[in-house]
Amino acid sequence: MLKGNWLRHVVIGGIAALLVVVGLSIYQAPRCFPWSDHLFPKIGSADKEYDAAAKEAAAWATAIQNDGMPQIPCPDNAKDCGQPYHDALDLKAQWAAAKAALDMACLNIYQFIIGLAGLMALLYSLELTREGANAALVAAEAAKTANEISRKAFVAGNRAWLKIEDVNLIHPMEVGPNNIAFSVRATVKNIGKTPATSAEVHFKSLVLHKEGMPFPALKKEFLEELKNNTPKLGYILFPEDRMMEVLHWNDRAFPPGQTSVNFILLVGVTYRVEGDPIAHVTYHSYSKLNVPVPYKVHEGNEISLSRMAFTDGEVD
Repeated sequence: MLKGNWLRHVVIGGIAALLVVVGLSIYQAPRCFPWSDHLFPKIGSADKEYDAAAKEAAAWATAIQNDGMPQIPCPDNAKDCGQPYHDALDLKAQWAAAKAALDMACLNIYQFIIGLAGLMALLYSLELTREGANAALVAAEAAKTANEISRKAFVAGNRAWLKIEDVNLIHPMEVGPNNIAFSVRATVKNIGKTPATSAEVHFKSLVLHKEGMPFPALKKEFLEELKNNTPKLGYILFPEDRMMEVLHWNDRAFPPGQTSVNFILLVGVTYRVEGDPIAHVTYHSYSKLNVPVPYKVHEGNEISLSRMAFTDGEVD
């Protein structure tokens, strides 16, 4: 962004210079401006007397030059009656030189005032240009932000999106006296408009008891595993296609003597979309409460798990 501090300093300096010139102009006003006699009567009166005397001497010298003799009597003690003629010519020349110098000084002051006024106008124009440039930069930044939002909206509306449709406990799922042998099937569907690549389903279980890991810590750990996972292999899932993943594993033992057990399953899927180097994640939490001990899912049966209502998932 452009900075206007330097321009402000220049403008302040120009104003100071303008004040100096105005002061000089006021000083020279009685001699440079015809309306100054009313403002400076004493100086104007002196100038008028000087002008009258100089003009009279100039007229006298001109008359002598034209008629060949002075138009006023010579002094009694003058040895050469031509001396006044020379004095008049000298006075005329001095008056003409002084008048020319005064005119040049006034002209310089006029030019300086006009030039300084032009400089101030130029500085003001530069300030307006700077403000216009800043406004243009702000507009360009806003347009860039709007374009980025539009790009993200377009990508989001046309990319692959994987949804976890259902999670089921299947045979040979079994709850023993002090451990659980999990058998879980998850179904994932591509609800987006382009294929998803490297799709991979992940599971994690938590048996709830006093000595177990708290759920927030497990969820954080599971999400970090998903984020850090960089799938290179996996399924290609086209729009509206589904994939099913089945996994069997044993959870750690829980205290003996329990007649029922509660557990939570975290299910997530990682995948890639075309043109995006990072892996995308969808995950949710599922639970099963008050499962009797012992318990077994018989062949041909399955139990659908419900998504936990008050826990957050993630879709990116």
